[in-house]
Amino acid sequence: MKRFKFESSLVLPICSLQLFAVIAWLAWPLPAMIEMPATIDFAPVAPGVRSTQLVTLHNRTGETIRCIGCSAMCGFGCTGAVELPFDIPPHEDRFLKIEFTAPVTGPKFPTTSQNEMTVYFDCILCREMKLKVRYTVLPSAPADGAMPSGD
Repeated sequence: MKRFKFESSLVLPICSLQLFAVIAWLAWPLPAMIEMPATIDFAPVAPGVRSTQLVTLHNRTGETIRCIGCSAMCGFGCTGAVELPFDIPPHEDRFLKIEFTAPVTGPKFPTTSQNEMTVYFDCILCREMKLKVRYTVLPSAPADGAMPSGD
């Protein structure tokens, strides 16, 4: 009976191939557990007015995911989420209610800006997701009813 003689010259290529396979597997992007738009746009808002928009969140998993919170920086106006927390059943949609409140003192000209919100979930693979919120604040009406000048 002949014994198989293992060639040491095969060890390095085989180990390299296995290492490459493991690295490729670890680097492979996972599908999103939650689908949501990257950006939402509010219709132009008058100074001091609160506007609401619904954002669809789709659960792509077979498990219930809980939307537990939201944080945002206030820029020219403030954005925030209301009616939290809530559950998103497997393979279903739920709506995240986003509110934007324009500043009471508006600009002289329409001003467009954006804030970034972070939405938090109880899912291990999707703890947080970013959402850009764009909005336009209309000019304040002059106190005497005259149109604003171009200066």
